[in-house]
Amino acid sequence: MQGLHIQSVSKSFGTTNVIKSVDLEIEPGEFVVFVGPSGCGKSTLLRMIAGLETISSGRIDLNGRRIDLLEPADRRVSMVFQTYALYPHMNVRENMDFGLRINRAPKEKREREVKEAASMLSLSELLERKPGALSGGQRQRVAIGRSIVRHPELFLFDEPLSNLDAALRGKMRIELARLQRELGATMIYVTHDQVEAMTMADRIVVLNGGRVEQVGAPLDLFHRPANRFVAGFLGAPTMNFIPVRIEDGALYIDGHKAVDVSAWDQRQVGRAKYIGVRPENISIDYDGDTGMRASVSAVERLGSQTHVHLESAGGHSLVSVSQGTARAEPGDLVGLQLDFSESHLFDDRDVAIPRVDATP
Repeated sequence: MQGLHIQSVSKSFGTTNVIKSVDLEIEPGEFVVFVGPSGCGKSTLLRMIAGLETISSGRIDLNGRRIDLLEPADRRVSMVFQTYALYPHMNVRENMDFGLRINRAPKEKREREVKEAASMLSLSELLERKPGALSGGQRQRVAIGRSIVRHPELFLFDEPLSNLDAALRGKMRIELARLQRELGATMIYVTHDQVEAMTMADRIVVLNGGRVEQVGAPLDLFHRPANRFVAGFLGAPTMNFIPVRIEDGALYIDGHKAVDVSAWDQRQVGRAKYIGVRPENISIDYDGDTGMRASVSAVERLGSQTHVHLESAGGHSLVSVSQGTARAEPGDLVGLQLDFSESHLFDDRDVAIPRVDATP
């Protein structure tokens, strides 16, 4: 049985359950991202796979071997940390081949592995430098190179880009994705940054409160969230959630009929409590003549986009994403048009009600 198989894994610290019976299968060669808010358990789950935390119950198998009973050094797993964890008194070459030296690999093998990894990571000219003479991005590449030379069966990354500035994070995201394709490696990547999750992952695992909320391809989760938590977590600015009332086959917002509900499963639509509409699906009529009525409470101009914060006539806070040239100003009274073809209904348990017109 190839790949990583996590079966009913739980973790407790005293009476506090931080991981709650997680089941997950990761195929060989997949790039899987664990994402969720701080405290959701994503780093703890990663550390249990690495062997840095013991599991309270369940089991973990990697490529047909049970590994949760093995010492970390025997799991054929390599981990890259947020803090790089480089030895400051060693140069790049010595940091990268440290694990091979500990395992008494022949000098020829060490030199060959370091040369290949350094070439792949654009570190060939930096092998004699010490970490203090490197930029943050270069240090992170050294930490990754140290993992590559060991040829692990599974790479684990614990928020490796969080210490870098925004521009360098974007560059490193592309480099890591390219590296994963070149190596054909199985990688698990932990982040709280949804942009990293959406742009890098083959599949995303959304965690919340120690439980897996949903697993799937990035666009599947974005367009077909299982519940309000997933819908609100993926996407920036976050999805707008507005209370609704269903009456005589129609959906009402702020007491006004908005749209018929034939697009949703009729067996469940009667339980709808909220509609979720992404900011890019709310357009503004600055003459205030059409749709829902709202007032502009704040405006954020980001260049190519403008985020317009609104207060609806019913007292609901909303955000609309407009073009950078939008003429909105705080205090403006406007009309809103909501694109219901991309909206989502959620029931009284915050579970998404399926659309019957959704693309398979």
